[in-house]
Amino acid sequence: MVCEDVTGHDLSFLQITVTDICLGMVLISVRMISHPAGRGRRSLENRRVLVSRNERPSFSGQVNKEPAMSSPATSKPDPNKMSGAEEEEPSLLRLYLLRAGYLFMAIGLVLTRWPLLIGHDASWPLMDGVVVCMLVAQSLLFFLGVRYPVKMIPILLFEMTWKLIWLSTVALPLWLAGELNGATATVAINCSLVVIVLIILPWPYLVRQYTIGRGDRWLPQTR
Repeated sequence: MVCEDVTGHDLSFLQITVTDICLGMVLISVRMISHPAGRGRRSLENRRVLVSRNERPSFSGQVNKEPAMSSPATSKPDPNKMSGAEEEEPSLLRLYLLRAGYLFMAIGLVLTRWPLLIGHDASWPLMDGVVVCMLVAQSLLFFLGVRYPVKMIPILLFEMTWKLIWLSTVALPLWLAGELNGATATVAINCSLVVIVLIILPWPYLVRQYTIGRGDRWLPQTR
């Protein structure tokens, strides 16, 4: 009898427990169906937590954010940057050749033209004074070219241009006609040193810079 009472008591307890569990599961299901936004809010909060963790500053002091993808239609290349990237500077050997040419011409003018400027008298002819002053100024620019060989290339272009013009239009016709006198021959020999300028000039760079390259702008820059 005691065993039967104990067994009956255990069965009734198990029935009550199973009933409570089933009732609890039904209540939980009804609550989840009647309140679906709760899960959405919790998932949204979880996403915010993940985003805030990703946006924490790194050791370099920058925020770890994904870079924004730029639209191909809105991103336009800068023509100034493109043209600057395409231009190649002369080689180091060419730079030293330019410096040697500047120094050679500067020292030559210092030895031959500076004494004329320093020791001239009041009877100095007009054009002689003009030429000497011009050559002294040119020697100073040649010294500056030793420091900035590429930036001072225009002074070499001036030197080359006027000497080639004089040789081709003055000295050459006189020589062909057999009328080249001593003074003109001396000037022609001095101007023939323009060969040095022709050798040291970086011609590929000059073609890119002054022929193919983009020129300076003519109108105000629009923002």
